Amino acid sequence: AVAGRQRVKDTVDVEEQHRCPGTSPPRGHPPVPIDATHPPGPHGWCGTHAWSSSSLQARQAGTAPATAAGTTPAAVAGAGAAAGGGLDFGELSQTASDPRALVRAVVVSSNWSLEEAGNAWRITVPIGSLRKQTVTVTFGGRDEEGHDVISYSSPCGPATEQNAVALLRYNTKMVHGGFAFAPSDGGEMIVVQSNQLADTADPLEVTRVITAIAWQADKAEGKLSAEDQF
Repeated sequence: AVAGRQRVKDTVDVEEQHRCPGTSPPRGHPPVPIDATHPPGPHGWCGTHAWSSSSLQARQAGTAPATAAGTTPAAVAGAGAAAGGGLDFGELSQTASDPRALVRAVVVSSNWSLEEAGNAWRITVPIGSLRKQTVTVTFGGRDEEGHDVISYSSPCGPATEQNAVALLRYNTKMVHGGFAFAPSDGGEMIVVQSNQLADTADPLEVTRVITAIAWQADKAEGKLSAEDQF
């Protein structure tokens, strides 16, 4: 019993030795963690504020001081999971997007002209106040993994071998789409072509692709011909 009282006295003496006069919390106050603001004292505890006797004993025994129940981040997260009944939301599924409805909504919001004909829709996009450009949007395509693809294409003019190399160089600078040769009733045509996964398409991206393709195709057409045919 005498030895036990001596150990308690030694603990209290250590606590009093590390108490900050006038600023330390009362005995029994939760311990202050050791960090840049509270550097460790000579005994390994906070040299700025006092630790409670139970915290000092825990430190001496090599165990961490107890924290208030339910106040740690893990405890709060666990409580939230428990309140949710451990739901994994496995019954939820993504809503299948309708690429036609998406493109139609973009055309209406942009006030463009639209001709719907099967899987190939023709959109007329104004370029400035005097010119316009036709963009054909084709549905029903798939990539090698079977994902639905939306294809965009706009003609620029007849294809010639003398322009092929220059068009390939331009492709390195284009963000949306690229120049390609495509067959038509009148022969090979230079087109600006782009493909987009239907599952990841959204109104903003569809608007950007159609606008970029129309603008680039019209500029190329202006260089290849003096007329605004497409």
